[in-house]
Amino acid sequence: MIDYLINYFQNGSSLLKDEKALRKTGFWGYFLGTFSLFISLRLAEAAAGSYISFLFFFALILMLNYAESAVTALFLDMLGHKGSPSFLFYLFGFSQMVWLFLPPLIFVAKFSNLSLSLFFFGVFLGVILLRLRLIKEAFGVRYKMAMLSFLAPYLLVYLFSMFFFMYSIYWLLALLS
Repeated sequence: MIDYLINYFQNGSSLLKDEKALRKTGFWGYFLGTFSLFISLRLAEAAAGSYISFLFFFALILMLNYAESAVTALFLDMLGHKGSPSFLFYLFGFSQMVWLFLPPLIFVAKFSNLSLSLFFFGVFLGVILLRLRLIKEAFGVRYKMAMLSFLAPYLLVYLFSMFFFMYSIYWLLALLS
């Protein structure tokens, strides 16, 4: 898996042409990346340690990434950039492999005086940057458009939650008066 990731950085987007291999690599990327993240959270004593909690965590990661890839592909499709949401979903699985670097970094942080959150943030930023690069290459857009399409679901959730909050305040004030 790490060889596939290194090969991607050496050879670039030529690896994106084989969709069958990308499906297998994407699913294994989801599984191994999520398992690595779960182990890292266990080492940092921030997660429960049973296989049921891992399966729940894995299902949650799959659902969030599926929704993210669907909304990102929909947003780009509305702007005229054609692409497949399922292809993007497996590309996001490919980007989950970056989490494989986290458990060794957790051991480094445990045995030194470095912050655990610094390593978590660094690897999380690496996942985000790789996803932006994959969106850019898969849909043929610039980095700004890739970032906007990647952040669009989060902005929509924020706007809807603010609208719901403001409406609930209005409803409570109307109920009290």
